[in-house]
This record gives sequence, structure tokens and C-alpha cells, in this order.
Amino acid sequence: MGASNSVVECQLPKLKVAGSNPVSRSSLPRSTLHPYWFVCLVVTLLSLTACKPDPLDKALRGELSPNESNLIIAGYCQSCHIHRAVNPSQHLTQIRTLYDRLPYTATTQCRACHLVSEDTWGTKHRKTIFPSDVAQNRYAAHERRLLQEHPALATGNK
Repeated sequence: MGASNSVVECQLPKLKVAGSNPVSRSSLPRSTLHPYWFVCLVVTLLSLTACKPDPLDKALRGELSPNESNLIIAGYCQSCHIHRAVNPSQHLTQIRTLYDRLPYTATTQCRACHLVSEDTWGTKHRKTIFPSDVAQNRYAAHERRLLQEHPALATGNK
């Protein structure tokens, strides 16, 4: 007796017939995005939002009008629990009396006493220039820059 093969085993699979070729089956529709497309989309969206300039930085650098700048800086200061009660309209007139020289004694802009600097790695540092710092000439370059940008402050005019 010879070995007999089944008829099914000897036939080649039929082309384009369901069940003749192994097919991976998934519960997800084929139109879903591949993971790498999703990653590309997320990276693109993040890069677009990262390009938006920070309004506080713009205000501290003097890129906005004095009124806009003062509102943004005051809002930032009031977001801190220590300065929540600061009244922006009275703050400038009160704080100017604590300083001993221009531009601080004549300024109408909050950014005279607040600045932002960037280190080598691009990290931003926001600083407040206190009267004691001014007395020790720690921010002389900042003072010169403000007086150059606003010559009226050099004469004590607001």
C-alpha cells in the first residue's frame, strides 16, 4: 500500500479567493494613520506652538507700547501670591520714590525695574531690579540702554 495524498493537499492555492492566502486580520480599519505619521504630526504642531513669542518677554524687551507692556507685566506680577494685591496704577508712583537716580525715578514703564535675560543655553531669567541693586550699580548697562531708548528719561521728563 502506498501513501495516499489527499486531493486538497495537492492543489495549489487559488488566487484572489478568500481563505486561499494567509491574510492578517485586524479590528482597526486600514485607513488609520501609521504611528510614524502620528509622531510627525505631533512634532509639527509642537514646533508651530513653540514659535509663538511670549508676551511677557516682548513687554520686558520694549517691543510693545508702554500701556500694553505695563498691563502684561502687572498681570504677571499679580499671578504670584506675594504680589496679588499690587495695584498697578499706584505701584509705579510709589516705587519710583525708592530709587535714587534716572531712569527709575522718572519712568512710566514697569520694564524699567523688570527685565529678562537669556543665558548661553537659551534659558530665560526674569529679574527685578531692586533699589539696593541700583545703589550698587549692578544694572548700569540696563540703565544706559533705557536712557538711550527713551532720551526724555535722561532729562527727568516722563
